Amino acid sequence: MSFDMTITARGQFTLNKGAMNHLGIQPGEKVTVSLEPDRTLRIAPAARKLSLDEVLARVSKYDVASVSVEELDRLIAEGAKRGAK
Repeated sequence: MSFDMTITARGQFTLNKGAMNHLGIQPGEKVTVSLEPDRTLRIAPAARKLSLDEVLARVSKYDVASVSVEELDRLIAEGAKRGAK
């Protein structure tokens, strides 16, 4: 997927809703921008720690008695890797 954006006089651009959905970010969240050798930018959600409430909300959809430690570890890792979109 690609799309054109306009750079403002202040050197800024706005991500459209489709790009934000693709990245899994909401307004106010941080992104990491990497400058690539081929003069391209790579934009990804910034890593962030999940709050205890966020972890509990994700785990609450499971029957806690049936959730393994490995599954909990996977959920925690997924949230950390994602920047918890």
